[in-house]
Amino acid sequence: MPVKYTTFHEEDFDDFNDFIEKLCNGEHDDFEEQYIQRIAPKLKLLLENVKEYQNARLKRNTCSQNSKNVEKNETESSKQPQTQPQTQPQSSTPQLVKEVAVHNINHNEEIDRIIQNIKRKPGSYKVNVINTSHEDFVKGHSHGLFTNIIQKSFTKKYLKNHPCACGNPSVERCHGLRSNNEDRQSLIRKALARVWPDTSKQIMTLDIVVAFLEEHKDTGFTFKCHSCHQKYD
Repeated sequence: MPVKYTTFHEEDFDDFNDFIEKLCNGEHDDFEEQYIQRIAPKLKLLLENVKEYQNARLKRNTCSQNSKNVEKNETESSKQPQTQPQTQPQSSTPQLVKEVAVHNINHNEEIDRIIQNIKRKPGSYKVNVINTSHEDFVKGHSHGLFTNIIQKSFTKKYLKNHPCACGNPSVERCHGLRSNNEDRQSLIRKALARVWPDTSKQIMTLDIVVAFLEEHKDTGFTFKCHSCHQKYD
C-alpha cells in the first residue's frame, strides 16, 4: 500500500501553540476555525501514516522472530553432546560501558534547535546590557534567567527519552562536572568572556544566552535521577 506523506512547517507548530494558548485563555475567534480547517487534514494524514508504519513494523518483526526460531531449532538439533565450559564470573565491564555510553550522549543537535528557536523569537532576551561586571551579571541571573532557560528548553518530555545511566527516569539536568568547571555559573562566565569581554560596550542578552547554551556542547551535559545527581561530579 503506498504511503502518503505530509509536511509540517515551522508556522504549523507556531499556529498550534497559539491555538492551544487561545483555548487555555478562553479566547474564541475566527483564528480557531481557520486553523482547524488548515491543519486538520495534515493531522489526519499523519495519523494514517503512523498507523501504516506500525502495522508494517509489526508484520516485519513477526516474520523476523519466526525466522530466528527456525534457525535456533535447526542449530540445537544438529549439536552433539559436549562438555559444558566452566562459567566465568560475569564482568561488570558491559554495564560500565553502557553507563558511560548513556552518560556521553551528545545533545548538540537539540541545543542547535533550541538556539534557532530562541533567535527566531527572542522575546525578553532582546534587552541590552552595559557597564555590568561579569560577576555581578552571574550573581544576578545565574539562579533565575539561566536556570529557567535550561528547564524550559529541555522539557520533561525530552528527559523521558533520555533516562539516567542507572536506568531510572531522569529528573535533573546536569550542566557538567563541577571539578571541570562545568557548573552553571562557570559556563556563564565562559560565555561572557567569549562574547562580552568589554563590558563598557552594549550587548543584547540574547547573545549571552546563545553563548551559554553553546558552552554545553563541550561539557558532560546530561540528565540524571535524583540519587545519581547527588553523586555526579
